Amino acid sequence: MQSSEQPGMRWSEPVRASASLEQWTGTAMPVEEFLRLAIRVVGELAALHARGAIHEDIRPSSILFDAATGELALAGAPAGWRASTLSEGSLPYISPEQTGRMNQPIDSRSDLYSLGVVFYQLLAGRLPFEAEDAVGWVHCHVARQPRPLDQVRPSLPRSLIDIVGKLLAKLPDHRYQSALGLPPTSSGSRRSCTGATPSPRRCARRSSAPPSRGCRSWSWRRGTRASASHRWCARCSARSSSGAAG
Repeated sequence: MQSSEQPGMRWSEPVRASASLEQWTGTAMPVEEFLRLAIRVVGELAALHARGAIHEDIRPSSILFDAATGELALAGAPAGWRASTLSEGSLPYISPEQTGRMNQPIDSRSDLYSLGVVFYQLLAGRLPFEAEDAVGWVHCHVARQPRPLDQVRPSLPRSLIDIVGKLLAKLPDHRYQSALGLPPTSSGSRRSCTGATPSPRRCARRSSAPPSRGCRSWSWRRGTRASASHRWCARCSARSSSGAAG
């Protein structure tokens, strides 16, 4: 594998060139697996942008991942090429501004659009657009909207669908403004993206009905509540119930 680094290009020697994300694009990826991978990809892209570089060729073959070691890196064409030098394999992933048909500058937000195409493909098992030639691809990226992810894969969490949708916005100003602007990768955000239910403690404070005796948010002493915080939960439930009744 090439060891030197060119402007706008990042190579990582330990990651095998054959271990690209192309091998995962044929079927829809499980959400938990996708999130673990997406967090790594976003981190690599943010680091590239922090160095003042733009990748301009984000696609599955330029995201190298070794499942055995967990290593991930970006590789691709050096920044500076434009639509006239696009390869056929890049066309499904180019941003609207890369087509040369929009009066918009090419900056780091262009990479975020391409990342949105990759994320859509990993989650849906298919590209957001289909075209026969370069003219068709340009038309798709500039003028067509992808089929909504919730129609392709209804089980996906809404928060994840919204993230991909914002990445695929036609205008750069409507996308995330930087890779660091994507939703944080905290455990709470991951719960939201996976659709996991909150812990019983949170359920108790938000439920319109008192929790069961098995809920960890409550302690029971022969049927009595054990602390002020638990009584607060009870009052909260009572307020919610009375509000619903009204």
